[in-house]
Amino acid sequence: MGLLLAATFVLLRNANALANPLDAPVWLLSGLLVPVTVLPDWTRPVSWALPTTWGARAVHAATSGGAAVGEVLTPMAVALALGAVYALAAVLVLGRVERRARAAATLSLA
Repeated sequence: MGLLLAATFVLLRNANALANPLDAPVWLLSGLLVPVTVLPDWTRPVSWALPTTWGARAVHAATSGGAAVGEVLTPMAVALALGAVYALAAVLVLGRVERRARAAATLSLA
């Protein structure tokens, strides 16, 4: 997800003003701050699309004790798969953004 946000740094000089406020909602929706079950029902599908949700589930299952191996490996596998999808999307988006910036001669290295 960070790589997807990195595309904005190529286009916008002050992209950190956009990226920084997006951290807390991702933490909240992924269950790192509060359990996902206490959030409104409409947020659950959004949280399922975040790899950090599945990573948090895997860590919780691994540290709670008595969890079966599948209860740890399944969320880990989903988190890795979602991470790979986001990485592929980021490579595609960054390629398009870079070509656009080069064509418009707006790629600033300073």
